[in-house]
Amino acid sequence: MARTLKVTYEKGVLKPMDRLDLAEHEQVEIIILEHDDDLPAAAIAALALTNKSFEFLADPGEDVYTAEDGEPV
Repeated sequence: MARTLKVTYEKGVLKPMDRLDLAEHEQVEIIILEHDDDLPAAAIAALALTNKSFEFLADPGEDVYTAEDGEPV
């Protein structure tokens, strides 16, 4: 499950501003986005892979284009 939460960085430690509801010693993966940064394409792709919003694209009916529809990019 993907979640977004705010944290503060103090003395080398990330401190969440909300309760995490994680088991003791549970490992998680953190993606750090600084406020003034644009979201890099790799981060967008990683988020899309973990989010169910794009599952509809796996439906063969969504693949409506062929190589004859235009030039490859």
